[in-house]
Amino acid sequence: MVRDDSDKNTDKDLAAMIKKEFDKTFYPTWHCIVGKDFGSDVEYEENHMIYFYWGTRAILLYRAG
Repeated sequence: MVRDDSDKNTDKDLAAMIKKEFDKTFYPTWHCIVGKDFGSDVEYEENHMIYFYWGTRAILLYRAG
């Protein structure tokens, strides 16, 4: 399967936007990953992690640090 480069830019831009808003609203050290295919094993602060799908995109948002 060939992945369109515009998907990569969209994922990266969306992740940056989400991270920026959470850093501003809920204090820094948020991390955001957006994509169609990824795995993760992360440590995060208790009650500061969310993982969900928005359409075909998975979004992982967590606070660490």
